[in-house]
Amino acid sequence: MNGWIDWSPRTEKTDVETAKKQFSICANARPGRRVFVLYGNLLTLCAMPFCRHRIGAQPIEDMLLLDLSNDLSLREKQECLVQMRDTKFNLGCQYCYGIGVDPNVKRYKAGEQVKSKISHKIIDLIKEIKPYDEINEKTKLIDNKILDSLSILAFVTLLEDNLDIEIPDEEITRDNFFTVETIEGLVSRLKAKNNDS
Repeated sequence: MNGWIDWSPRTEKTDVETAKKQFSICANARPGRRVFVLYGNLLTLCAMPFCRHRIGAQPIEDMLLLDLSNDLSLREKQECLVQMRDTKFNLGCQYCYGIGVDPNVKRYKAGEQVKSKISHKIIDLIKEIKPYDEINEKTKLIDNKILDSLSILAFVTLLEDNLDIEIPDEEITRDNFFTVETIEGLVSRLKAKNNDS
């Protein structure tokens, strides 16, 4: 699917025809490989509609659902299961981007969410020292005079306090503080070293 997918609910319910097309190619809808999920007494086709229902983003009526605790006979429950297994459309798809279906949904490389959180934290810490400078992950911090010898010392203290690391003096080099990316590499390396010891 070319990376992790933002699986937030759709902001607007899509039309039935779009949802049917999506269902026909969704990873959860492949015949013979459908994903049934049990939540207490409720059996659903695909976990996402139920998860969206739990956060108030989808009504329970718009779900393929079997309540195993209801008064249906065993035969009726079996028929419902077969119907869910063979369905050509899941109502819940109207609220979903599908697993790997929508080409417009944002994708992330594996581990990039974690990486960007560290990057954002580093940028926030730099802005505590230099609040008016525009900074991104590739900004040349030293060349653009965002960090100098004095501000690096203040920044190192912020990094240590906020990211629970200790930066040895020998690691305070131009190469390690050249960009947000190089600082992130330093932080990751030091955290890994701490975990090994």
